[in-house]
Amino acid sequence: MRNNGEARNMKHGGPARILTALAAAFALVLILSAGAEAAGLVALTFDDGPGKPTERLLDGLRDRDVPVTFFMLGSCAERYPSTVLRAYREGHQIANHSWNHANMIYNSWDDTAADFRSAAETLKACTWGGDGFLVRVPYGSYNDTVLSAVGAPVIGWSVDPKDWKYRDASTVRRNIVSSVFDGAIVLVHDIHPTSVEGALLAVDDLKAAGYEFVTVRELFRRRGVTLENGTVYHSAKPNGWDAGPLTPPVLTEESAGGSIRVKLCADPGVPVYYTTDGSSPAVFGGLYGGPFTVEPETEIRAVAALHMNGSRSREISRTLTVPPAEPPRMSVEDGVLILTVPEGNPGLYYSLNKGPGTAYEGPVPLTPGTVLEAWCAGEGWLSSPVTAGWYSPRGNFFRDVAPGDWFAEPADAAAEEGWLIGTGNDCFSPSLPVTRGQTAAILYRMAGRPEEPGGEDGPVLSDAEPGQYYTAPALWAVREGIFDEPPDDRFRPGDPVTRQELALILHRFRTLTGSGTAEGEPLSFRDAAEIAPWAKEAVDDVSAAGILVGDPSGRFRPESGLTRAECAAVVIRMSRRAGR
Repeated sequence: MRNNGEARNMKHGGPARILTALAAAFALVLILSAGAEAAGLVALTFDDGPGKPTERLLDGLRDRDVPVTFFMLGSCAERYPSTVLRAYREGHQIANHSWNHANMIYNSWDDTAADFRSAAETLKACTWGGDGFLVRVPYGSYNDTVLSAVGAPVIGWSVDPKDWKYRDASTVRRNIVSSVFDGAIVLVHDIHPTSVEGALLAVDDLKAAGYEFVTVRELFRRRGVTLENGTVYHSAKPNGWDAGPLTPPVLTEESAGGSIRVKLCADPGVPVYYTTDGSSPAVFGGLYGGPFTVEPETEIRAVAALHMNGSRSREISRTLTVPPAEPPRMSVEDGVLILTVPEGNPGLYYSLNKGPGTAYEGPVPLTPGTVLEAWCAGEGWLSSPVTAGWYSPRGNFFRDVAPGDWFAEPADAAAEEGWLIGTGNDCFSPSLPVTRGQTAAILYRMAGRPEEPGGEDGPVLSDAEPGQYYTAPALWAVREGIFDEPPDDRFRPGDPVTRQELALILHRFRTLTGSGTAEGEPLSFRDAAEIAPWAKEAVDDVSAAGILVGDPSGRFRPESGLTRAECAAVVIRMSRRAGR
C-alpha cells in the first residue's frame, strides 16, 4: 500500500514528473562528464525586462564574468533606466523587444516600425548613445510586413526552457542544460526571480562543461556570419570558423619628464576606447589615436571594441601611481660598454650573458660574444624596460640580433666584411625587405668598390642623386650589366627585389667577377612552373651552387622578396662558394 505522499504524486502525475526530472538529470550528468569535448559557444538572452529581478541577475553575471544579451521592452527601460545603463556599462548587449510586447502581425507596417523605433530611441537614451539594437519580435511572431518594418536583424531562439510556464528554478536549470548545444541561443525572461536563479545555476553547469558565453552579436561574429536586416536567425552552429574572442587592450607606460606616457595596443584592426577620469569607456570613452601623456595617480580604463553594443573585450583598468623609469641608452665603443640615462632617473644596472644585475659605475670592458642587458630601477619608480644588445664574436654591436637567431652568424659575418651594414642606431633590421638600392650597394662592396663610372659613356639614372649610398653602386651595376638599364632612366632604389630577380642579379655578378659556376645539380622546386623563363637559367645556377635555395616546403617562391636576414645568409653563402 502506497503512503500518502506516493498517493499525492500519483494523483498529480508524479511518475511522469519524476521521469522528466531523471531524464534532465541524466542529460546534465552526460554534458558535465563530456567536459572540454562539450565545449562550445552559447548566447544566453533575456526577454521582457528590465524588471526588479534584473539587478540580481546582473550581480550574478558580474560574479561569473558572463556577458549576455537583453531584449528589452522600451516601456520597461523607461521605468528602469539605471538598470539599462548598468547592463550596457558592464559589457552586456542591449537589444530591442518592442515598446510594449504587442503581437506585431496584427499591426500595420507603419505602426510596427514606429513601435520598434520608439523602443530604440529609449534604449539609446538609457545607454547614453548606444546603437545597433538587434530585434526580437514578441512571441516570435512575424510575417513579411514585420520583417520589413523592424529595420534590423531579427533574433529568434533555439532553446526555450519555458521558464515563464514552470516558474521553478530547478526546472529552468534542467531544461537549459539538457537542450543546449554549440551555437545555441537560449531564451529566458529576467522578470521572474525563478528564471534568474535557474539561469545562473545553468551558467555554472555549462561553464563547468567548457561552454563559453557570448553575446548574440559575438556569437555570429565568431562564426563569421554577417547579420542582415529583416532576416531571422535562431542559432549559429559550428561551421569550421571561429574568429576568436576580442582580447582586452594592453597598456604600457614610460616616463616622460615627470609625467607618464601611455600606449594602448589591441588586436590588429580593433579600435580602443579609453577614459582618464575613471569613468566607463563604454559610455564616455574616446577613440585611442596614439600615445598620450597623463600625470601620476591617473586612472586609465580602456576597452577594445568592434561594436560597443555587444562586441567588445573585457575592460582593463589601471591607476598609474608611480612614474616609470626611462630605459638607458646603450652603446659599445672599442669593445667598451657605455650606458647613459636622462638626468633624474633612478639607479642604473646591467648584466652580462644573463648574469646577475650589477650597478653601473662607468664604462665596462667587454669580451666578444657577450649578451648585454641594462635597465633603470629604484625606490619610488617603476623599473624601466630592458635595453638589450649583443657584442658579437666579430666585434659588431647589434641591438636587434641575438646569438640564438638563425641569421646571427651570417649577419655578423656580412657586417664584419662591410657588405651588409646596419640601418642606423646599431640596428641590423633583419626583417626589413631588401631593396634594389641595397642589393646594388652590397654587390658593389663585394666587388671592392670599383671606380665610379662617369662621363658620356656611363649610364644615366635620373633618380641616382649625388651623395646617396646607392648612387655609385647603381651606376656601376647598370654599366656592368648586373642590373638591366631601365628604359625610363629610373633605377628605383627603394623598390623591393624578388627572389627570381635576385637570382638573375647574382648569376650575372658571379659571371662578371669569375666567382665560379655551379658544380652540383640544380634544385627541383615544387613551384618551378611559376619561375619566369628569363630567370630559369639563373635560378638553376644559384640553386645548384647552394646560394639561393627554396623554403622548407620545397618552393622557390619566385615573386616573394627577401628580408635583410635572408640576404645576409645568401651573401655569405655566395662569398664562401667563391673562396672569399
